[in-house]
Amino acid sequence: MKTNRLPCLFWLILLLATAASSTLPADIRSKEARPESKPAASKSAVKAWKKSMDLGRAAADAKRYPEARDYFTAAVAEAGDFGEQDSRLAESSAALGTTYYHLRNYSSAEPFLERAAQIYELGSNKLDYANTLRDLGLVQRHLRNFEAAEKNFRKAQSVFETALGPDSAAVGECVLNVAEIKNSQEKFSEAEQLYKQAVKIMQNQPRTVKMTQTDLSLVYRRIHTEAAGPNHSATLHALLRLAFFYNSQARYAEAGDILQTALELTETKEEQLKTFLPLVLGSFADLYAATTNYAKAEPVLLKLLGLEEKNRGQKHPEVLKILTTLAYTYEREGKSAEAEKTYLKVLKTKEAAQSSDNTDTIGSVMNLARFYFEQHRYKEAQPLYQRALGYEEKSHGETIGEDPLLEQLIAISTQLENKGELEAGYKKRIKLYQESFGSSHQALIKPLEDYAGLLRKEKRDAEAAPLEARAKTIREASAK
Repeated sequence: MKTNRLPCLFWLILLLATAASSTLPADIRSKEARPESKPAASKSAVKAWKKSMDLGRAAADAKRYPEARDYFTAAVAEAGDFGEQDSRLAESSAALGTTYYHLRNYSSAEPFLERAAQIYELGSNKLDYANTLRDLGLVQRHLRNFEAAEKNFRKAQSVFETALGPDSAAVGECVLNVAEIKNSQEKFSEAEQLYKQAVKIMQNQPRTVKMTQTDLSLVYRRIHTEAAGPNHSATLHALLRLAFFYNSQARYAEAGDILQTALELTETKEEQLKTFLPLVLGSFADLYAATTNYAKAEPVLLKLLGLEEKNRGQKHPEVLKILTTLAYTYEREGKSAEAEKTYLKVLKTKEAAQSSDNTDTIGSVMNLARFYFEQHRYKEAQPLYQRALGYEEKSHGETIGEDPLLEQLIAISTQLENKGELEAGYKKRIKLYQESFGSSHQALIKPLEDYAGLLRKEKRDAEAAPLEARAKTIREASAK
């Protein structure tokens, strides 16, 4: 009997989703003068534009992106009166584009970033141009326009190399993004070399570069280049992405080596690097789970649990995810008592926080039900599966075709020799199959024969015979 399995933590995938799809990298701005604006703009018009931009930035900083979108839309309209090549139009368009990016409306983001890039290209501030090209490349990656995205990343890289030097973190970020494209295109050899190149760049920051953070603080992390030497924060980011690449290629030994390097970096005295520790530990846990090394996964998960309970609180969803993975780890180690206790803790925490069942709570119900089933504790598993099936039918209606929950309940009724519930399960299975496939489909053969077999055991031959005849007819028709 197939049973549902718990997924991995996916911490590293969550990291990638955060770093490469939920946010944009830090903007880098030089102190060069922006292109001159048209002198015809009135003071009141400039004041109105500035107010819209300030309100938009404040909303964006607070992650109120729908509100930010509205302010930046107004700013774009106001800047349109300053001239088609005015830098304020570029700035407004870039801000609106990045806001649409955060709203995951990539098709709307693209034209505004394209307009900003066109204006910046003609101006004197090439760093603004490079930043916008990089952001445009991120949007195009999400749109799976890989050719255009790679072109813009490489153009941005060239500008950054000229302005900041070939070993700047901004260059490394561009290389890393091209590596992601190659990975998506399954050009794994090229991707690996680019990941390694990005790590090397981040580790080699030979000179001081003066850069400032843009007021529009839509960033996941800051690129620290105030002093010469390795850029540890950016290096960690690149190392984790390289480790994820190796893990996805089942090159676990290499992934482990990279993660060990990342772990050593997080243990330095730099306080900002400690924020990476949960991500590194979660990645180690995923690696150990992939290699079924649960004995090593357990202490890592316990350390991660302690950190996250301290940072987020015991009832936080991410903490409950770690507990669920820990319970599964105990289970695989044969520590049944610890596993049951942890599964129950997660379920009770969710039940206390919810007034009624929801998808998340039912997921924990099914985890505990599966655990009891695999422990042959069928009487304890049965009500949990019934609860999950009831929620499914209440929320979505009866499932069409094979329902794993119904199949589990049929299996439990068989083990418990509960003939009444088993008969009800067989009847329900036949009904679902007929509604899904039609009354003559070959998928009905097994449900019909299973029900007939039960009836034969109960000496109800007269009821079994028409079911067997129907199954025979369907089998013969299917063979023609």
